[in-house]
Amino acid sequence: MGNAPLPAGVLEPGSGIVFTVHGTKYLAMVTAVCPEEIDPWYGVPHYLRYISGQCAREWVWLDVSSKMLTLRPGRFRCTFQMESTGLWRGEAEAVSRQ
Repeated sequence: MGNAPLPAGVLEPGSGIVFTVHGTKYLAMVTAVCPEEIDPWYGVPHYLRYISGQCAREWVWLDVSSKMLTLRPGRFRCTFQMESTGLWRGEAEAVSRQ
């Protein structure tokens, strides 16, 4: 996204979150965002790279104000917590350049 400011409610790459699904705790890092103006299909999703809980990457919806995470419509919703925001910022920038 260059140096353009992110829209309100969008977590910047490098932000960490933690959440629990069916008893499994997940730690993930936001590695990219897709603004609504660029991709209206997804709205403003966040691309996560899971650090623990599973080995995967996926687009999710994060509602920052209510701390709700949605794994694609109809799949699952749960609350999330911020985890050491910016902890992986350097790594996220490297991933987004790939």
